[in-house]
Amino acid sequence: MMTFRAIAITALLTSSLQVQATPLASWTESTWNNAFLSDVLMNDKKEAREERRAKSKAACEGKQAGDSCQFEGKKRTVQGTCQKNRKDELMCRGNKKPKN
Repeated sequence: MMTFRAIAITALLTSSLQVQATPLASWTESTWNNAFLSDVLMNDKKEAREERRAKSKAACEGKQAGDSCQFEGKKRTVQGTCQKNRKDELMCRGNKKPKN
């Protein structure tokens, strides 16, 4: 399932390729490097998202909806409550921080 960000990036890349109308054979080395780096960055973000999702699901194993939970996020410990998502999976959803 593609996220909105992935769809937007794909649309931008597709439209820029159509506007440039540059055949692949004439791409420079830097163009290929940029395309490769873009692909690598998208894969890294996808892996990070999947890792966070797995941690969120693991934090709610053996618990019920509404129970408190926590897991280690990228920058901090996420504390929240177990809630069901659209796929009826129990996941730890972080509590929103109050705005000061």
